[in-house]
Amino acid sequence: ALYGGGVTGSASESIVDYVTDAHIASGATVTVNDDVIVDADSIFTHVGEAAAVGGGTIAGIGLSNDATVFTATTDAYIGIATITAKNNVNDSTEPDGVSVTADSLVDITSAVAAGAGGVGVVTGGVGVNVIDTSTKAYIGASANITSNNTASDGSVVVATQDITQIEGG
Repeated sequence: ALYGGGVTGSASESIVDYVTDAHIASGATVTVNDDVIVDADSIFTHVGEAAAVGGGTIAGIGLSNDATVFTATTDAYIGIATITAKNNVNDSTEPDGVSVTADSLVDITSAVAAGAGGVGVVTGGVGVNVIDTSTKAYIGASANITSNNTASDGSVVVATQDITQIEGG
């Protein structure tokens, strides 16, 4: 047609609920001749893309949207338990004693593009990321933790790391 218009659109949507849990339950009794390691690691990588091109002799409209909704919980813990780590092995690659760690890495890339051709042109591209992360490591308040090490000093380590990276283009 001599006089015409074109309209196009695209959308990408991702909804993710991610749970990672490592624990020793309340009421447990653990006695070992080595280290006690409770480690929760979560890694989430996501690439969302949306592109649209519209064209016509009179008007062109191109619209695109990429939306990511991400919820993550990463927990490592020892409940109200009795833990005895005798640590009679000296292994330099691991902590000596009792270790409770939680690590979370979220890496999201969002790419949105829109284009149009014609006399009257409308384009738009929107990338939306909603991110809610919780990373916890803990030992219950009334837990009984013993770290005896004949090879080196026994220790109790509780640590977390939560990294979120967002890239858009």
